[in-house]
Amino acid sequence: MKDVRRRAAIALLCAAMAAPALPAEGARPIVTPDATSGLEQPAHGSGPSGGDAGRVVVLFSDGHISRGAFEDIASLGAASEDVTLRGQGMLLVTTPDGIDPGRFAARIAARRDVVAAAPDFELSALSPPNDPYYPAALLSNTGQRTYLGPTSIHPHAINIEPVWEAAFGTGVHSLAQERDGVTVAVIDSGVTPSLREETGEYVMVWDYVNADNLPLDDLGHGTRVASIIRAQSDNAFGIAGVLDASTNRILVYKTLGATGMGSVAWTIEAMLDASSRGARVINLSLGISPANSDFTAAQRDLLDAAVAACLARGSIVVAAAGNTGTRGVFYPAASPGALAVGAIEHTGGNAGKRWSSSSFGPELDLAAPGVSLWTAGADDQISQRSGTSHATPLVSGTAALIWSFMPGLSADEVADILVKTADGSVGSLPGFDVETGHGRIDAFAALHEVRSRISTMPALEARATLIGGFEYELSWSAPTGAAGVFYRYGSVPGPTYTTTQRSARLFVTRDGPNNLWVRAYASNRWPSETTTISVETASGSAPLASERLGGRNRYATAALVSTAGFSGPVESVVLASGVTWPDALAGGPLAYALGGPLLITRPDRLSVETRDALLRFSPRRVVIAGGSAALSPAVEAAIRSLLPSAQIERVAGKDRYETAALIAARVAAATGLPGRRVFVASGVAWPDALAASPAAAANGTPILLTRPDALPQTTRDALVGIGTERTMVIGGELAISRHVAAMLPAPTRVAGRDRYETAREVAGWAKVEGILGGTGLGIASGVNFVDALVAGPFLAGRREPLILGDRTDQAAAVWLQARDPSGLTLFGGPAALTIDAENALKRHVRGVTH
Repeated sequence: MKDVRRRAAIALLCAAMAAPALPAEGARPIVTPDATSGLEQPAHGSGPSGGDAGRVVVLFSDGHISRGAFEDIASLGAASEDVTLRGQGMLLVTTPDGIDPGRFAARIAARRDVVAAAPDFELSALSPPNDPYYPAALLSNTGQRTYLGPTSIHPHAINIEPVWEAAFGTGVHSLAQERDGVTVAVIDSGVTPSLREETGEYVMVWDYVNADNLPLDDLGHGTRVASIIRAQSDNAFGIAGVLDASTNRILVYKTLGATGMGSVAWTIEAMLDASSRGARVINLSLGISPANSDFTAAQRDLLDAAVAACLARGSIVVAAAGNTGTRGVFYPAASPGALAVGAIEHTGGNAGKRWSSSSFGPELDLAAPGVSLWTAGADDQISQRSGTSHATPLVSGTAALIWSFMPGLSADEVADILVKTADGSVGSLPGFDVETGHGRIDAFAALHEVRSRISTMPALEARATLIGGFEYELSWSAPTGAAGVFYRYGSVPGPTYTTTQRSARLFVTRDGPNNLWVRAYASNRWPSETTTISVETASGSAPLASERLGGRNRYATAALVSTAGFSGPVESVVLASGVTWPDALAGGPLAYALGGPLLITRPDRLSVETRDALLRFSPRRVVIAGGSAALSPAVEAAIRSLLPSAQIERVAGKDRYETAALIAARVAAATGLPGRRVFVASGVAWPDALAASPAAAANGTPILLTRPDALPQTTRDALVGIGTERTMVIGGELAISRHVAAMLPAPTRVAGRDRYETAREVAGWAKVEGILGGTGLGIASGVNFVDALVAGPFLAGRREPLILGDRTDQAAAVWLQARDPSGLTLFGGPAALTIDAENALKRHVRGVTH
């Protein structure tokens, strides 16, 4: 690498279907805007922010900085506090007063362990585009628009739909459902996700412009770029992102400000950080023109070194070629090892030809549609954009999706596959040409190439051994030459389980013939065919059904539980915080009384799973349980935007006790307070209130909260206000003292020696009272409330109790056998309730001791 003596900054490669905007104040255009195209062109110049010419960016070879390097650089005149480590293999050095930054950088670059060093340098980007179709003409759009049309309609689209069909099918060549896809980094102006199009996969890493960890987008560019990669699919709104329903984290970095100013130091630091965090694909819809008279060979070397560092860590850098319409691919797209992406037309008479404003040259690798692409901005603004900035995420998304099928591939292999399978019939010449590179990216051809390169694991050898009753031990052989192996197994009919072990115990679901099965997955091989073993079970007793309601997080679990309990539109939904428990557990009986589900969300924003559930239920009324500290005004505003015709109410007091009291009044008004009975539980510990929630909801009874040793005045007033005549005191004297219980109307205590026994006692009491007479049983964790917060209304509908089942002793075993439930409903995934715990519960129900 050559020495680097100046610092490059980054300009947006963004163009729109609108009249050209003026360059930023104080900037001069690099290229005169094309008056006939109506497209904005990049500009450069100095500006008020974005870089510091007094700093020197230093990149070290192999990402290694010796201890002596700090001392040596300081000996050149820099104070020790002016030498800062900025990621692996990168230093920022403040130039000493009176020393020319270029000469100072050159002295640093002379070190044998330094790959490149250069002073800071600024370049401005144009203002964000104003599309003539945005926003009014598209605000009424209710159908899902996509730039990725079927090949029969758009022969020069990227052929992604067959990949989606393969990815989410059940064949051998499908995505492994238990494995997250590869991580993508979007280094741009930040992201402010669209309410309807967010997928919950964004990881907000860092805002270099404002020096905080909330990289929101005040330019609009990064949001739209990211939407092409990751917009929500199958939601009947807006666009479909390339990644569709795969679970790929998107790391978000903000290195461009509201004016489009950006620093190469920030961008390189973000690139190095993203690669160190495991980002396999780094999207750079930004760059600097080689025609810029201020852009030197030294600056090119600095970007070359950054790309090389990312490649060495296993990351692909996908970068935009530029929008000048002239020869000369922008950097870092032109850097060796980067995938440089140009834009082509994909419809009309020029389909397959280079877009007139796309930069070109021998450095170009791939082309993708880049004209009038549908994008999603903040506040659900769906509009069209053009430019290599928006062609680039099509390639990044495709790379990530293809890589997710087979994460054991190297970065070089993935890049080679994308280039090799590109459609070279586009452009001006067959095969490679300087206008479209190797051709239009073809996602399905890339997947076909992966299929041909990677072998399928042979079916496993497996055997099943009857342990007793309905329980079998299933064991199997290990595949050879496979990495990152895990297994899925189960019975038909029955649930599916996942393990990294080579044996597992499982219960079949019926007497007579059953089929047990196992299948292997790996990161460098296609999954094996399913191995099936037929067994004949003759236990002479009824089987024990079970279902597990667990999502990838607490909000997904809550949505899953609510959907299982309620179908179609509902009149009302109660919404509470998923971080704290009091409002949710008090709100459960209200949700059931109002005929709808209980949902939870993050305190500061509407969780995407909750958003989708609200759209599915389409309630006429949403009752928010808790104050603004529990659920912020931003959450309320999102709900109003999402459901503009719904009535939004907030029930909130000054603390959890008053909120529970206000909710209790609403419950009593809705149900008439049967039996004039109220449940009272501890307001400082959740297990007792959780155990009481199904019975309270089913009986139309509110749950009030108290301190262990003092009855809050708001709780006392609520008991009187709703006409309470009887009180069910849930929990022992450590939870609610004898003194507090004596202050309650006609108290009856339901308690055990610990939270586990208390839950069983509540279940037994509710059965005797005729409140919960169902034959099934709900199971929740006794150490974490998050997965069972919404279980109350769900189980109330089934008239089933809830017990804590992650720990079972002899007393629990006796109780379970005596209860003899017909089925178990487990709330949460294996992290909340392990498979061993599930199997132990089943053994206890059947009285098996092994």
